[in-house]
Amino acid sequence: MENMNILFVGPKFNSYEKTITKTLKKSEKYNKVLFVQDCPLRYTHLFALLYNLFPSIKSALVKYFNKKIIKIIKKNNIDCFFILKGEFVLSETITAIRKSCPKIKIIVYQWDSINNNPQAKDLLQLADDSYTFDPIDAQNLNITYLPLFSSWKETGLNQTEFEKQIKFDILSIGGYRGHRIPYVNAMKEFCEQNELTYKFHNYENFMSFLKNRKKLNIKLADVSFSRISYKKYYTLLLQSKAVLDIHSPSQNGLTMRTMETLSLNKKLITTNKNIFKEPFYNKNNIYVIQNPEDLKSRQILDFINYRFNNSEGVLTLTEWLIRMCLL
Repeated sequence: MENMNILFVGPKFNSYEKTITKTLKKSEKYNKVLFVQDCPLRYTHLFALLYNLFPSIKSALVKYFNKKIIKIIKKNNIDCFFILKGEFVLSETITAIRKSCPKIKIIVYQWDSINNNPQAKDLLQLADDSYTFDPIDAQNLNITYLPLFSSWKETGLNQTEFEKQIKFDILSIGGYRGHRIPYVNAMKEFCEQNELTYKFHNYENFMSFLKNRKKLNIKLADVSFSRISYKKYYTLLLQSKAVLDIHSPSQNGLTMRTMETLSLNKKLITTNKNIFKEPFYNKNNIYVIQNPEDLKSRQILDFINYRFNNSEGVLTLTEWLIRMCLL
């Protein structure tokens, strides 16, 4: 079916929403592609600050946001409503949309776990098609498991434009939070003991740093208060042999970093044992650890120097959208 109008609601993060919107617009399937940020206010930090200071304002802003969505759908004759996470999309909004636009197709994808976003459970049950990156949630809720994607191809980044000389044996990029700190410190110690080159970018919010620095013994030199650009992240991946991936204890799904690393034929050291079940798992490419002590093993030296075995199975963004019949 062509000449459809689609509304895409999702969070703004690392410009993934721009790449998804751009990819949808390239398709002949859609006459109109609209994007709305999944937040009542343009600036998420401002919204969080407001509802922490004035809890009663949150409900009013969320209701206003949902009325805005309904208005956009009616005004633009939306045929397909694609919700990515939908943290602020209310279940009653879906019910209202169904009544006013009975032919609309609603697709929901969760790139977070139900533990972290419990209200999404209602959205998943009300949608025509529901997907999640979390295999345990998929099983418990009887919905489709669909891992995340790599979007290097769709962003237009070209390896030939970047320096591909290897500079780092180990790359680690992520928040410097409680569950990550022991792994990052152990990896750093291992690198120094074995004369490995490494690049660690430990991002932390300044207010979180002030709040947790004594409790978690975080030093100012260990953290950065600014995120690296997506282009810089891509360059660092190309310049590295292996990437350290520490998944959240509250999630079971594979991270975006997992897909982006493997799609560039880079080695992955990960804490997520669910990767054993994936079709692209290869012991020469993926090293699974269960605790920081595992990062003391000299097997890691052999692992990062093995030749990467080409494997298929990591979805591109285009393939990911096709799986949900959005392309």
